[in-house]
Parts: sequence; C-alpha cells; structure tokens
Amino acid sequence: MREMILCKLGEVVLKGLNRRSFEDKLIGNLRRRTAKCGNFRIYSKQSTIYVEPVNDESDLTAAYAACKQVFGVIAVSRALPCEKDVQAIIRTAKDYLAPEFARAKDFKVESKRADKTFPLTSIQLSQQVGGALHQAFPRCAVNVHDPKLTVFIEIRDDAAYVHGPAEAGAGGLPIGMGGSAVSLLSGGIDSPVASYMMAKRGVSLEMVHFFSPPYTSDAAKEKVLELAQLLTPWCGRLTVHIVPFTEIQEQIRINCPEDHFTLIMRRFMMRLAQRVADEVRAKALVTGECLGQVASQTMEALRVSEDVAELPVLRPLIGMDKEEIIRISRKIGTFDTSILPYEDCCTVFTPRHPKTKPRVEEVRELEAVLDIDALCDRAMAGRERGGFTAATDSLYVGASMILTPDKRTDMQLLETLKVFFLDIGFASLTFSDPEEHDRIIAFTSQLAHIVSSAYVKSPEAQKRRGFSAGSFQDMTRVARLDEDMWTELFLDDADYLTDELDILIGHLQEYADALKSKDAEHLRALLRDGREKKATAGGN
Repeated sequence: MREMILCKLGEVVLKGLNRRSFEDKLIGNLRRRTAKCGNFRIYSKQSTIYVEPVNDESDLTAAYAACKQVFGVIAVSRALPCEKDVQAIIRTAKDYLAPEFARAKDFKVESKRADKTFPLTSIQLSQQVGGALHQAFPRCAVNVHDPKLTVFIEIRDDAAYVHGPAEAGAGGLPIGMGGSAVSLLSGGIDSPVASYMMAKRGVSLEMVHFFSPPYTSDAAKEKVLELAQLLTPWCGRLTVHIVPFTEIQEQIRINCPEDHFTLIMRRFMMRLAQRVADEVRAKALVTGECLGQVASQTMEALRVSEDVAELPVLRPLIGMDKEEIIRISRKIGTFDTSILPYEDCCTVFTPRHPKTKPRVEEVRELEAVLDIDALCDRAMAGRERGGFTAATDSLYVGASMILTPDKRTDMQLLETLKVFFLDIGFASLTFSDPEEHDRIIAFTSQLAHIVSSAYVKSPEAQKRRGFSAGSFQDMTRVARLDEDMWTELFLDDADYLTDELDILIGHLQEYADALKSKDAEHLRALLRDGREKKATAGGN
C-alpha cells in the first residue's frame, strides 16, 4: 500500500442535510489544488478525505503542502495504510515512523476504532503497539502525558492507518460554499488579509484594483498582481480587474474640497466595485477597512463610503488591531510584498487635514459637481483583467507568427510547430531569416514605441491632464516602457530602426509643409493616401 494523505474535516461535519454538498465542494477544491502534483484518487469516508496517489510519480510532498492551504480542512497528516492486523500495524509503525523515533526522547500511542468489529479496544491496541515499539526503540521512553512523539493508529472500514502528529489545516469552509464577492485589493497589508479571511469563510473572490498612472507606477501594479498570486494557493483562482483611476482623482482634486478628497475617492471605488460585482454576479463587496485605523475609517466615514453601495460591504478586519493583521499577513506570505515601497492610488492627493466626521448629505452635495456616471463609464471602459479566469481560448485567433529557423533546425519539428500554431488559432506563419525578422520588428513594434515616447514629451501632455481622449491614450500607451530593456532592443536593431525613422520624418515633413502653406488640397491628398494604405495594410 502507498503512503497517502488524510484530511480531517472541520466545520463541515457540523452541517446538516446539506453536508454532502460541502464535502463534494471540498473534494473538488482538493482535486484542483493537487492536480499539478500528479494523479491522485480523492474520496471521503467517515469524516475524513483521503488523498491517495495513483502511481509512484505523484509528488506527495507537494500535494501535502497544497492540502494544508485548502479551506475546509482542519488537520492534515501523511499516513501509511496496512492490514487490520496487530502485527501488521506494529511492523508498519516501526518502519514508517523510524525517523521520528530516532529524533524523539519519548512517545505514546493513541488509537481510534471507527470499525467497531476490530477485536481489540482502542486502549488494548495502544498498549500492544506501544509495548512493541518500546522494545524496538528502547532509547525512546514511554510518556503518556506530554510526549515528544505521538503515534496515531486509526482502524477504519477498509484498512488501518498509521501516522505521526497531524499538522493544522487552513480551517474554515470550502471556497464556493459561501457565495461570491468582489474584494478591493490595494498594495498594502490589510486588503490581502481581508481577502484571505473572507475566502476562509467559503467565499469565492474577484479582485478589483485601482491604478492611477503616472502617479502610480507599473511596479505598483505588478506588486498588486504578485499579491494576488500569493493569495491564489489560499483563495483559489483569482481574476484581478485593474481599473484606471487617474481621471477620477484629478477631477476630484480640481472640483472638490481637499478635506473630502479621500471620502469622495472611496465612494467612487465603491461604485466601480459595485459595477464589477454586478457583472460577475457577486453578492457582496469586501474591504480591508479597520475601525479607527486611519481618518477615512471612522464610523462616520465608513457610513459615507458604503452609502453608494447596493451590496453588503464586508469588513473582516473591522475589530482587529494592526499587530493581529500583520501576524496573519506573515502567515499567508503576503507581508514582505505588501511592505514594498511602491505607491498606490490611496496615497495620491492625500489631504493634509482629512474630514473625520463627515455627513452623508454634505458629501453627496459636494460630489454633485462631478459627472459621476461618465467618469465611472470611462474608468470601466479602460479596465484590464488579469488572472487565470480572465484567459480566453481565442487569444491567438487571427494572430501572426514569425519563425526564424536556421541550419540546425529539425524540419520535422518545424512542421510540428506549424500544425500546433495553426491549431490554436494563428492565421499565418511567416518563415524568415534573423535579418528579415529584425526589420519586421523595427517597423511593427520598435518604431511605434519611439513615436509614442516622443509624442508624450509635448508640454501639452502635462497641461491637458484630465482632458485627453482615446486617441491620446492609444498613442501614448506604449510610452510607459522599461527604458533599460528597450534601449538594448533599439540599439541591437539600430540600422533598420533609423531607416524607418527617416521614412517617417519625411512623411511628417510633408504634413507640416501642407499645414504651413494652408494647402487644403495637398493635405486632403495626404490623408486620403494614408487611409487607403491603412485599408491595404489591414489590422484594426
């Protein structure tokens, strides 16, 4: 028989007629979490879930670690099954737990009989096995009160199971049994902990993060995505909705009193989270707010922020102090990332003297000068999604692929790759040599990055913040780049890239000449030529 994992159920055993649905959900969650560790047979019997490897290739150590992070499991142990025979149990305990006996100075045996047809009582079985183990490991004394090692024997319907002390599981309820919610995820300590605590109550989560470039950097966004990744072993698959928040914050700064900045900002966050929740049919919003921790978390301020939410706002940290929150953050592995010094939108335009006892009616009146619906519409239109559940099977449909084989390339492998890429949706495959590849990339990618970087340097880009339209956003999107990486890429392709720049500069000069001379006919001809060439070139 192979070593296996025993998962003890927690609150699930207290459920009544719907207990089976909780167990089925938990088994499904365990199957998903252990799938990457190999092939396991997972089933439930007598208030225990068994995770049994099907073959020797399965990674039991990785599966054991995964099981400890699945909500609904209160304790996890590695166990070795054997025949329901005293001598078989003794042999199994001696062989299986020999490393533990080598480290322990004393021990005891605890037995449980789920199968009451077994001929010995639990006490009799413990005595016989304990005596035999003491003879086998005479340096390890018997201590029935406070031993360093406890040997557990469980007599169940199908087999006897021998194991050492169990480790604590995640507890709580299986994810998916507590409904779904949208959690507001910042880059701080509190919101990841709040998400973890709601997931522990069986709530499946979608995350929403508010991103304010250029006041917040790409590094700040990546930090939040990393936090979501760190939460995934606990919370399961997560989609992160990244909502642009710059325009909203700038409009608040221009039109609203400074002491109300944070309050009105929080109300917009609630509105946008509500919209995400409506889309994904979530039943609640989750925040990391803690009573009295900052000025926006007084009772009056919390009342103001939740005023715009139609769904319940769940605040699992509301009565906790910071040390408790940090302790959980360390436990779940998010603390070190949370304290990385990257700004988030909550720290942008922080008022010097925030209002701590606001009135709902007053805040409604102050924000009435804003076009709330239009601001929210534009923010949602610019939303990005990240995470497993945001993936689409049409990602590569209609796309192009460039392959650059050389003399060493296996032609059979090349044909296999061609079939593979066409099967997953690519519309065309181009075979080129490295030089032609570099020329293609110089025009289709690198030139656009240089144009974008140059365009955004106009003084008007900074003067007209908050008034930009879609064309500006399209033209400047790729200007937010990694200068070290792109410098290296540009220099590697400098000859082809400068050729393309010379061509572009020539065309731009034609437009400039037509405008300076106010030559409408020439300008119209240039624009017509561009439109026709775009139609021929294709693309969106």
